[in-house]
Amino acid sequence: MIFYVVLSDVIDDPILEQGVVVLRGYVIERISTEDPSRHVLSEDLGGRPHEQDDPEVKEVVEQLLKIADELNRNAEFQR
Repeated sequence: MIFYVVLSDVIDDPILEQGVVVLRGYVIERISTEDPSRHVLSEDLGGRPHEQDDPEVKEVVEQLLKIADELNRNAEFQR
């Protein structure tokens, strides 16, 4: 399953902009985890080149991936 994040308007809120960058990073990492042969860039999802290079963005994305994996494990366990 592929999710595309598209923002047509310019974002003036820096917190919202950072959230969009993190969401794009999460989507990119999730896609590459589920299909390693697929290579998705931030630009493919409406982002800018190198926006995923920020260490803080990488850390938040990594934590979100861990949380999602834990939630998935818990859901599977409860079945």
